[in-house]
Amino acid sequence: MKRIPGVKTFIEKRSRAYDAAKDPEPMCPICMINYADEPQKFVAELNCSNKHIFHAECLCKWVEKNDICPLCREKIPEQNKWVIII
Repeated sequence: MKRIPGVKTFIEKRSRAYDAAKDPEPMCPICMINYADEPQKFVAELNCSNKHIFHAECLCKWVEKNDICPLCREKIPEQNKWVIII
């Protein structure tokens, strides 16, 4: 059961490649793998206060079971308030 319907599809459609110059975090806080080590995996930015980024795949799995940011524990907004920076 998904706690936030449609977010997974939204993340998949709006995810992007990691950009070391633009993205402050060097590794996904969920799987602990450096973004540069797996360039084929896309990243997604969560619209929490700190704009945390994660592998899009990891974040999709996370939101199926959780409704908070994996790092700051801020509640994930409804789907229409999500922002994925491209």
